Amino acid sequence: MTVRPPRRAKRPRSLNFVSFLLALALAAGVYGAAKFAPVYVLRSKAASIVSDAMFRYFRFAHHEALGRVREEAALRDEVVAQLRNAGVDDPDLAVSFSRSSSDIGVRADYTVVVQHPWVNRRTVLRFHPEARTSTERPFQ
Repeated sequence: MTVRPPRRAKRPRSLNFVSFLLALALAAGVYGAAKFAPVYVLRSKAASIVSDAMFRYFRFAHHEALGRVREEAALRDEVVAQLRNAGVDDPDLAVSFSRSSSDIGVRADYTVVVQHPWVNRRTVLRFHPEARTSTERPFQ
């Protein structure tokens, strides 16, 4: 009976296919966070601004038509200025008001373009933050 000498296990390479894929996935995640996180933080700020505007719009939504139009125009200009200060640089930024017998709403429409280096491509994201509330008074 011959005794074989024990085999030594091969050590894994420091850089193999799996570690390369993990590094590639980590790099893609960091790139995605760096490019898209600021855009979604801006969306959150815009939603907050629109929500605040909806509560201010609620105060005068049932005024007579002429007074309401002037107040809507002033509020629209103020909301656009706040969105610009927050970082929305879309030249086609639109703020609109809606009113029905049962609810009111404020909506902003804007586009953000994310430019990707090295591949000469861009991603266009369209956002429509909206705030609505009922005009019915449950506790009269």
